[in-house]
Amino acid sequence: MPKYIVATVSTFVHKYAIEAECAEHATDEFVMLNGGYDDVYPDCCEIKQYHTGENIADVREVTDEEIVKEADDYMKGYALERVRVVDYATS
Repeated sequence: MPKYIVATVSTFVHKYAIEAECAEHATDEFVMLNGGYDDVYPDCCEIKQYHTGENIADVREVTDEEIVKEADDYMKGYALERVRVVDYATS
């Protein structure tokens, strides 16, 4: 049976509280904080975070060798053991 790598994108919403004279200045402040131009990381003003979902970005048929190649270094040794097999008998 063929094997596939399914790539997904996981999305989070982060909300930050920033006091400024206008919205443009608040977004500029966030960009500067997030860009590393300040010693303060944006977590200092984060007030909420939540996961909005995971969406499929790509799927492609692969060989066992490609599965191992795609795996993180610490998973390469057992990447093939982690392949999920669809159970058609109980579906």
